[in-house]
Amino acid sequence: ACGVMDSGTPYCWPDTGSYAGSWGFLPKGSYKKLVVDYDHACGVTTDGQLHCWGGGNAGYQNGYGKTVVPAGSYQDVAVGQQHTCALRADGSIVCFGAGTTKQWNSPHLQQSRPPKGIFSSLACGSSHCCAIAKSSGAVACWGQGKKETTSSDDLGQSLPPSGAFKSLALAPWYTCGLRVAGEIACWG
Repeated sequence: ACGVMDSGTPYCWPDTGSYAGSWGFLPKGSYKKLVVDYDHACGVTTDGQLHCWGGGNAGYQNGYGKTVVPAGSYQDVAVGQQHTCALRADGSIVCFGAGTTKQWNSPHLQQSRPPKGIFSSLACGSSHCCAIAKSSGAVACWGQGKKETTSSDDLGQSLPPSGAFKSLALAPWYTCGLRVAGEIACWG
C-alpha cells in the first residue's frame, strides 16, 4: 500500500505478495497524484514528472525497482495489471508496461492502442483503460475487451455510451462513468 504524506512525499509499506510496497526505491519529490496496482505504483509530481516503481513481474523495470518511463511532462497517471497509461501535459496519452493481458493488441476491440487526441482525464482497470476527451467529454476506451473465462468476444469496454462525462471508474471487466449532467452510466 502507498500514500502521499502531507509534505507530498510518497510512502509505501509492505504488503505480503505486493511488489509495489516492498521495493526499497521511492522517488523523492512532492506528489499531486499517486496510484497503485498489485505489483507497481506510479506518481506525478507537482512539477509534472512521472515516476513508477515496483513491477517485479511486469517486465518493464530497470532492475533496481524503478520503472523506466517515457520522457515528458505529465498531468495524470493510471495503472492496471502490469501496465501504466499517463496523460501528458499536452493532453496526449502514452502507455507502457508488460502488455501480457492484451492491453494493446486485443483483436476484440475497436481500438487496441491509446487514442490520439487531447484528453482531460484517464482511468485504467486490470486490462483496459478509458479517457475523457477534453473538448467534448466523450469517452474512448482501449485494451482487453474479452474476459478469458467466458465465450463473450467483447464485454463492452471498447464501446462506451455517447454523451459527455466528467469522471470514470474501471473494474476488471466493466466501466462506469459520471455524466456531466450527474447521471451514472455503466457498460461492459
